[in-house]
Amino acid sequence: MATPEFRHGNLLNHTRRATHGPPGKKGTLLVMKIVKQPYMKNKISIALVLLIALTTAACSIHKVDIQQGNIVSKEMMSQLTIGMTQDEIKRVMGSPLIVDPFRRDRWDYIHSFKSGKSNQPRTQYRITLFFEGDQLARIESEIPPEGLPER
Repeated sequence: MATPEFRHGNLLNHTRRATHGPPGKKGTLLVMKIVKQPYMKNKISIALVLLIALTTAACSIHKVDIQQGNIVSKEMMSQLTIGMTQDEIKRVMGSPLIVDPFRRDRWDYIHSFKSGKSNQPRTQYRITLFFEGDQLARIESEIPPEGLPER
């Protein structure tokens, strides 16, 4: 009896005949039909859909707003007056971001903001306070055109 040649392509929907029993004795003839299982097709489809869903979900990147430094409002700036002590300024403005260890008479309040939702450039402002002894002597500021935030 000739058995069909089994290759990868013709393995499905083929009938195969084989004898079953001890060698040398006439055995029972078994007929096996190899059929492509329909549930395998469903598993592949589900896996493919999940792979596509995970790939597209990974493509959407959430960008957050990046805010660094001291937030100084218009209200805070309006309360600053020449002659205030360092303790009074800390109560109004908070601790400065930078205090130079070699120039204790200068405090820098720096704030920068980068929006994650738009491609606008980073905005930054700096307010520098100069002291003579313990009292405020001078204020220098680099405020952006849109001004300081409201409190």
